[in-house]
Amino acid sequence: MSDDKQSRIGKRAFEIWQREGCPDGRSAAHWQQAEAEIVAEEADAPSPKKKAPPKPRQTVSKAKSETRKAEPPKKAVKKKK
Repeated sequence: MSDDKQSRIGKRAFEIWQREGCPDGRSAAHWQQAEAEIVAEEADAPSPKKKAPPKPRQTVSKAKSETRKAEPPKKAVKKKK
């Protein structure tokens, strides 16, 4: 177990001991509870993900053509006779 993890468990066990009113003879139980809480927190923590590759850039002409396609069709105008 890493020193950092042991340190975190020790701090958590101390907090649990204080919350319970500083009882004698419960250090092993406090350590086990603190260890279980830390392990559960680590399991719930999201793992670092790789960044998605950047999306390709559109050229100006391609962007304009896509805009034209998105416009609704114009209504036909009837000429009066």
